[in-house]
Amino acid sequence: MKIGVIADTHLVKNSEELQNFLENNFQMVDMIVHCGDFKTLKILEVLRNFKKTVAVYGNNDGEDLRAVLKEKEIFSVEGYRIGVIHGHQGIGQLTVDRAYNSFKDEAVDLVIFGHSHQPLFTGRFGQMMLNPGTLLRKRKERWYSYAVIDLGEKIQVSFRLSEQK
Repeated sequence: MKIGVIADTHLVKNSEELQNFLENNFQMVDMIVHCGDFKTLKILEVLRNFKKTVAVYGNNDGEDLRAVLKEKEIFSVEGYRIGVIHGHQGIGQLTVDRAYNSFKDEAVDLVIFGHSHQPLFTGRFGQMMLNPGTLLRKRKERWYSYAVIDLGEKIQVSFRLSEQK
């Protein structure tokens, strides 16, 4: 099972840019996880029309997205429990801390989060933590990025980086 992971797309228009990315890079995934900050409902619709999608809203998402998405999701796939949150909410100074604290009392194998636009795969007190970075709106990062999770006997994560969109 392969999961394509993106966050912080911040697209108001030009959904064709996302559609082109999906067709060129996510044909091989079985599902998509988006960690919030879509900006418009249209972007969520593009994802859902392409593959099964699990998503949460972010701090830049309006009431239209908040009406159809949750702040936090937990789903099970291939025997793994995966938590998803944007990362702006909760207790902690750093985004990774807030994401960790949001699931510390849940029995999840992996926490996926966004918000910082910085790709990261690390452990936090025995918990695997993944931030795919940003696909289309990097800040101070050199790279645009996304992640692909391969679930089998182990959880394998690979980052895909590009200096250009």
